[in-house]
Parts: sequence; C-alpha cells; structure tokens
Amino acid sequence: MVDVEFRVVADRREGLLLALGQAVIANGFTLLRQRMVSGAEGVVLTMLVRGPDPLLVSLQESLGTHPLVRGYAVANTDTGHQG
Repeated sequence: MVDVEFRVVADRREGLLLALGQAVIANGFTLLRQRMVSGAEGVVLTMLVRGPDPLLVSLQESLGTHPLVRGYAVANTDTGHQG
C-alpha cells in the first residue's frame, strides 16, 4: 500500500470533491483526508489517498486527464505503509 498526497488545481469548487473522490475509488484507492481552499490560482484541493502501489499510475492518469482538473502535483508519497 502507498499513501499519496495530491494537490489539484481547478476553476470551480462545485462537484470537484465528489468527482475526484469517485476517480480515487474507481482506481482502488481510499480518500483519507481532504482540504479545499480558494486562492489566486483557483480552487486548490489537497487529497491524501491510500491504495495499491501498482495502481498509482492509473490514478495519476485519471486525475491528470479529468475535465475539472486544470493541474495537479504529487505533494508527497509514503511507500512504506504497512496494511
């Protein structure tokens, strides 16, 4: 298992957490924690997710190509989680 924190930038807040939460679940991950703030660059959603390491690339592709997402970054990863 791996814990990964994503920082996603979007133009709108409405439906963002629901849509990206569905993408997280569809890729075999669990949303552990989220925080959403509005700033100069738009809406910033930070999500800490946990799931199988081999599916991480698939999740990154899903987030990177999602129509609501303008940009994203992986803030940190922890591949040492036992579970």
